[in-house]
Amino acid sequence: MSTRERGEISFLADRMVTLLQERIVASPGDRSVLRRMVGHPPTHPTARPAHGVVYSCLRGPHGEPLDPPDGLAEEWAFYGVAALMAAQPRTARDEGTADEHAAADSEESEGQGEPSADGATNEDSGPDDGQAPQEKNGRLNLGASLAQGVRTGDLKADTTESRLHRLCRLDLAGIHKRLPTLVRQARTRQVPVDWVVLIEDLARWGGERDMVAKEWLQSYHRTRNRDLHEEEKQKRQEGGDTASGNDEEQ
Repeated sequence: MSTRERGEISFLADRMVTLLQERIVASPGDRSVLRRMVGHPPTHPTARPAHGVVYSCLRGPHGEPLDPPDGLAEEWAFYGVAALMAAQPRTARDEGTADEHAAADSEESEGQGEPSADGATNEDSGPDDGQAPQEKNGRLNLGASLAQGVRTGDLKADTTESRLHRLCRLDLAGIHKRLPTLVRQARTRQVPVDWVVLIEDLARWGGERDMVAKEWLQSYHRTRNRDLHEEEKQKRQEGGDTASGNDEEQ
């Protein structure tokens, strides 16, 4: 996928997620339509009622309709994430709407994510600064999100890592079939998932699966290693404080 294509998909994803957050809260009917197509491709009969919902959320900043990208992987990324968003538990869904409003206000004030003349966003311009993908502009990919869930104790380390490894070995149909279970488990415990980044990554799964898998696993282990290092550092500090307190008592 070219830089221009990534920029276009990122812009489309951001617009759909922003509008869909409100749509799935305000309309139980739309939410039900989307939820029924979890795990199914856009060509499946259960997706037919969802076309109108998805297309109504593919709009530009001024309300103009936008065409989705071509190709099954790219199209399924949009439909699949829309279904995942609709299938969230209510508490997670409502919380996500509030978070999305805050993120949108922040991006508009800073002028981020606007497409350039060639369709790429500002985030795609400039040389690579050496940062991992999930660390740019504060966005987290799936691997980093799962590591956050382990950090907070909402997800179990061993189980989560093994499930992530299994996901990374799957083909396009497999990832969309297995991903909903893991995402629902994470969202049930209100572990944050960046839907825009997930769309971007799933859109690349058709031709860049190994690269996306590498990014997810690297992000997971990088975040876990940082957390473990901080935990060890905290324990050493607490141990030092305890020792100092004992010396003072003596």
